[in-house]
Amino acid sequence: MPTRWYGQRWHSVATWLAAVWCLLRFATAGAAVGGSQHTSNWAVIVSTSRYWFNYRHATDALTFYHTVRRLGIPDSNIILMLPDDYACNPRNSHPAQMFNNKDHAVNLYGEEVEVDYRGYEVTVDSFLDVLTGRHQLAVPISKRLKSDSDSNVLVYLTGHGGDDFLKFQDQEEMMGGDLSNAIAQMWEARRYRRLLLFVETCEAETLTTGITSPNVITIATSKLGEKSYSHHTDLDVGLAVTDRVTYFALQWFKNVEVGSNDTLQDFLDYVGSKPLQSTLVWDASRYPQPPSEVRVMDFFGSVLHVLPTALPLLARLPPVQQPQSSQPNHSKQQLHVVMQQQQPEPPDIRPLVASGDGTGGSGDTSAVCTAAGGTCPNPASPDASYDSDNGTASSSGNAEPCRPEDPDAVGGSQATTAACTKDPAGSRITCRGVTSCTGEASGWPSPGATPPPDQLLLVAAAAVVGALAAVSSLAAGDAF
Repeated sequence: MPTRWYGQRWHSVATWLAAVWCLLRFATAGAAVGGSQHTSNWAVIVSTSRYWFNYRHATDALTFYHTVRRLGIPDSNIILMLPDDYACNPRNSHPAQMFNNKDHAVNLYGEEVEVDYRGYEVTVDSFLDVLTGRHQLAVPISKRLKSDSDSNVLVYLTGHGGDDFLKFQDQEEMMGGDLSNAIAQMWEARRYRRLLLFVETCEAETLTTGITSPNVITIATSKLGEKSYSHHTDLDVGLAVTDRVTYFALQWFKNVEVGSNDTLQDFLDYVGSKPLQSTLVWDASRYPQPPSEVRVMDFFGSVLHVLPTALPLLARLPPVQQPQSSQPNHSKQQLHVVMQQQQPEPPDIRPLVASGDGTGGSGDTSAVCTAAGGTCPNPASPDASYDSDNGTASSSGNAEPCRPEDPDAVGGSQATTAACTKDPAGSRITCRGVTSCTGEASGWPSPGATPPPDQLLLVAAAAVVGALAAVSSLAAGDAF
């Protein structure tokens, strides 16, 4: 009994050890910079101004919200904070709508907008909690920034500011030190791989000068002593509907598509050349690449990066065999598997015409049949027959191993039985195949076999080496 338990469970233990080794390897390989390539994009988009006359700050935030969504960042990865409901303000001449241009071409407040923090939820504390992840237990997951060390994060801020501060709802202020400290905590907690901070406010540069965390690019729309101006007024709304930097940024982003290779330097050169009436300032001194080598899609778009779930080491491990009471206990290395081929919907089945020959079946079980008998050749075996009485077609012969996923498996044979049915009118025949595999095979152990010592040694050694590498890397302090 202990021997049989060991034979059935050893590969499960080995698989878990190999999985731990893989995780440690991925974690330590990119610990210094958060990985060789980012695997997700997140955006925190914040308007900090309340009251009707600050309409343009909400449209600025919504403009960037729609831009990153169009370029692929899903709502689940966007935190949108709007302190006032301008769309439903009684002074809004276009109820439930907001526009960033006097031509009213695009309603920014449509059905697809998901506001995560609204009204009095938008505070300095709530914003800093989003960055650092220090939430109260009652805060739902949808209101949290779930980034990690392999995430690129965009933080966009717009509102009224001054020398080293940004006002929130005309009631409180966030200082530049608060912002730089929150970003430092993000880096220490491995909440980003790369971060782009975009601040659109008066004297915006003063909010960014205290940031010392690595892998951060900052963009500010004005220098110390400069104002950040609006672009134009919509006489219908009665207010300025957008700021200058946002207006020209949108003009540039209209020509950017998913997968674009445009760089951040292209964006800065275009916007910086426009009549902003302020100085567009950026700082990439703490970033590993200059803006000319940073793609805008790295922050304003999304990435789908798939990590492998099985390395060659895992592929070499035998599959788990679940014991069943109905299966015979095989004393030899005999493989006995019956596989029902699952066909996609709609099934790829071609009819067999009763008056002559035709093709039928699906995939590897396709057969050529006649209405009144004859032969049904199968690609796996030229020797096959069709029985018109019971509506079955069968074939047998040498074939690939029943488990071709194991590269060391040899031997075995395959038999194909195609169950064919005829419609009442007798005009067509439909065949679906069932493939069974029997015979001697080698390359994997039987359910009760003792595991090969070399495979156990290989897996155990890999797990130990990976664990030691991770511990030594973290102990040396080279993760950051």
